[in-house]
Amino acid sequence: MDSEDLIKQYFKLNADEKDVLLGQIVRRYFDLNLNRGFSIEQICNAIDGIIEQANKDENYEWSQAFLDIKLEIIKVIEKYNGL
Repeated sequence: MDSEDLIKQYFKLNADEKDVLLGQIVRRYFDLNLNRGFSIEQICNAIDGIIEQANKDENYEWSQAFLDIKLEIIKVIEKYNGL
């Protein structure tokens, strides 16, 4: 399944299914980018760039999906900072 199909399927999920998928995406995204040497700040800033570009392109599904991903990242960071 390509990224476009995944985003379309994402919006058909219920809240619990979205949470599970977002958790998986965030873990993979962080693993990939941390292994590439990016900092947490750089990783989050990159998501902001994706959101901004999607809005400019009027691709609002992508924008919302990546906003949800960013919010999930923030939750994960807050959880680990609280440990």
